[in-house]
Amino acid sequence: MSLHDPAQGGLQGYSPPMPAAAGPLGPSDPRYTPSPALVDQAVGHEAMTPLALYFGLRGRVRRRTFWLHGVVALLLAGAVGTALLQIAGWNADEAQQWVDALLVWPVIAISVKRWHDIDRPGWFVLVNLVPAVGQLIALVCNGFFPGTVGENRFGGDPKTEPHGPYTA
Repeated sequence: MSLHDPAQGGLQGYSPPMPAAAGPLGPSDPRYTPSPALVDQAVGHEAMTPLALYFGLRGRVRRRTFWLHGVVALLLAGAVGTALLQIAGWNADEAQQWVDALLVWPVIAISVKRWHDIDRPGWFVLVNLVPAVGQLIALVCNGFFPGTVGENRFGGDPKTEPHGPYTA
């Protein structure tokens, strides 16, 4: 006998009652909505617009922004761009060269802002040109050194300032 067949004496449309919320809603509860601050922290929303982040040379960015946007996002963009050009029939070396040429400015822009956060001029990005060790030095300084606490000559602290000069 089926519970959903009224001809056989079953209960049509029966569904078990939902348990009452006994405490704070959790992520598995359909009524749960995370706070905007939690979403910003998890997704890494920035005070800068993408245009200012990837193409502007002013301001400061945190280490998290450097890793999320300057390393991970640009590596993914490079891999996807190279793969798409190869699918379109381009030679692998030519595809890589074009993608590298397109991504060099966003890499420079994010690195300059990271140098600003540790109170160094953007010209420090040229350390990347030192053979053998330059890129390692830049990666360590940009990725692991903490930024200047509070305001410095390049702007306000990106950790404490909810909105920078380039708000979305």
